[in-house]
Amino acid sequence: MKKTHFLRLWFALIVCAVGWGTQAVHAQTTIKVMQYNLLRYGASGIGGCTPTGVTARNSWFSAILNHTQPDILGVNEIGPVEGVTAPATNILNNILKPINSAYERAQVTFDGSQDIANCLFYNSQKLGLKSQAVIPQSFRHINYYKLFYKGPGLVAGDTTWLEVVVVHLSADNASIRSAQTTAIMNYLCGLNRPGNFLVMGDFNLDSSSETSYQNMISNPDVDCKMNDPIGLAGTWTNNTNAKHAWTQSTRSSSGSDCGSGGGLDDRFDFILCSSSVMNNSADIRYVPSSYRVVGNPYAPNPSVPSNVASALSPMSDHYPVMLDLEVSQAVSVHRPSVPNPLSLKSNPVDQVIRLDVQVAPEMSGSWNIKVMDAMGKMIYQDETQFSAGLQTKQIPSFMWPNGIYLLEIEEPGGYGWTSKVSVAH
Repeated sequence: MKKTHFLRLWFALIVCAVGWGTQAVHAQTTIKVMQYNLLRYGASGIGGCTPTGVTARNSWFSAILNHTQPDILGVNEIGPVEGVTAPATNILNNILKPINSAYERAQVTFDGSQDIANCLFYNSQKLGLKSQAVIPQSFRHINYYKLFYKGPGLVAGDTTWLEVVVVHLSADNASIRSAQTTAIMNYLCGLNRPGNFLVMGDFNLDSSSETSYQNMISNPDVDCKMNDPIGLAGTWTNNTNAKHAWTQSTRSSSGSDCGSGGGLDDRFDFILCSSSVMNNSADIRYVPSSYRVVGNPYAPNPSVPSNVASALSPMSDHYPVMLDLEVSQAVSVHRPSVPNPLSLKSNPVDQVIRLDVQVAPEMSGSWNIKVMDAMGKMIYQDETQFSAGLQTKQIPSFMWPNGIYLLEIEEPGGYGWTSKVSVAH
């Protein structure tokens, strides 16, 4: 949170820089999260079945996503290829972007033995993707994504993180499921915490007593343990007390598209939340009673438009799961009376970014300097000691590709500024 007291800054000539002083105000935003198993979307068949093709499913998926419009969409069972013809690219360009041009996606990652993978899509008006990683497993890789909230006027060091794991647990082997969730918790508990963590995916579970589930729900490290937002313990399969949470199957009999039949009687798909999300201790909270299975006829509020109801069954053998998060934090807003102390000696730059900083006496100390590329990846970070007066910092840029970069600088009291820098060799 930024300080609210006024700091007297000395003005420096600004050359092609964008910057502002900051003060704290309260802001809230709702983030809609959706998890969906896409039934071998863009992947080959198994056994004698043949999945419905990507193009044939576009109208069904479009109807569903036009209705739900998630800000975060995690998916399982997508064809594990990249490029302009990849299934994930089709979803982004032909389904999501016509709904909102701000949608972006993470990379699809896989090894040579995988025939289906996970992916994440997000609304870039509200969220940015800081990084992604693979938690390697011999059966199926697990995917980790670190997102940050884009509030109005946010500057360096002033944001809220949301870290998401998308996983597809083994359908046939409880020991493998246990190994997968053990790997998830080892990874999350090794991060800075308490954290705003979500673990979501197709868990293939019959009850809350299974070890793979207890690994997450009963983890002894309370700062990274996961929670079921609807607190539904016990047996889920064929238990009518759990029918409002059932997610599979959407059809009574299996067909030629590889989907399971048997009707709606299993709770396989989940979104779990860390304690900080449930307790609202780190600026993001689960909105009570917002957990829902889209299209489940037994849910408290099952109503969906007729075109969505008609699309859910052929699109996949799973129903999507959704919940809402509320971001509530002190975010930075423009304060034009506070001048920018930064000066770029040239812009565009070639070999070196020369940064002059006019430091007021009360701002002396350790300044945090970062440079991000156009994809939001941090390519440079340094803690620099500045004393009062005019200070100069040189940042080597001779190895960077030509393009636009974002320079972020934060002084010890918590105020920050940004400048766009063009590198042209």
